[in-house]
Amino acid sequence: MLHLIMKQKRFSSFDTPEIKQVFAILRQAGGEARLVGGCVRDVLLNKIPKDYDFAVNLLPTTVTDIFK
Repeated sequence: MLHLIMKQKRFSSFDTPEIKQVFAILRQAGGEARLVGGCVRDVLLNKIPKDYDFAVNLLPTTVTDIFK
């Protein structure tokens, strides 16, 4: 279902190589991530997000170590 939603034009700003890479890196580390906050609001209002916020089920220190 999510895959079908992401194919809608309004969600195309979530379908970037960079965002896919962040999700892949976090998944490889055993985590799960979700896009949250202003970027979701912006897309729902048909605006282009200026930045992206992720909610992650990993410890902050783990995420910091992954992206050093």
